Amino acid sequence: MPLLMTPMTIDAQEEKVTLYLETDEAYYRYGDAGKLYITVWNKATGPIEIENITVTFPWFLLEGRETETIDDIEDAALSANETSEPFTVSFTIPTKGQKWYGSSIEVEVNYLLGEELEHEYEAIGIRIDQLATQSEILTPIYYATIAIIILLILTLLELTMLWRSLRKLAQAPPAAPATQ
Repeated sequence: MPLLMTPMTIDAQEEKVTLYLETDEAYYRYGDAGKLYITVWNKATGPIEIENITVTFPWFLLEGRETETIDDIEDAALSANETSEPFTVSFTIPTKGQKWYGSSIEVEVNYLLGEELEHEYEAIGIRIDQLATQSEILTPIYYATIAIIILLILTLLELTMLWRSLRKLAQAPPAAPATQ
């Protein structure tokens, strides 16, 4: 019996919108303020209308992760193959010691393509400068140096006392023989 083979087609979903994310600094320190720039590129064959942009930061607030949503977007319509002006979201890196959920800022853009509401998601890593400050490095070195110097002084004093004791023994007259 002949085998009937039918070609299998995979419905590859074409990318309709691409997000470009960029921060104003490569690295941040705890407590620093920063800016996230979000650019939307419409790769669809028709126009889209951006409904909103939601940015989720990796650090916790009391109720959960910090989220900011941009709803009132001017010039929200993008023609086919058009790129938006960058949307700017300001943020502040929490102080050292606060809990973090991850290391990436997550961005979701909801848009209308025709009558369908669709979304695109992208993330960008946040890098915190982990270099130790000069005082964090020098303090242990400073205390270790002082401890070594004190140890050397005590060792020298001990050796000096031992040397003097040996010298007195060497200079002492021989003991008189015991008489019977």
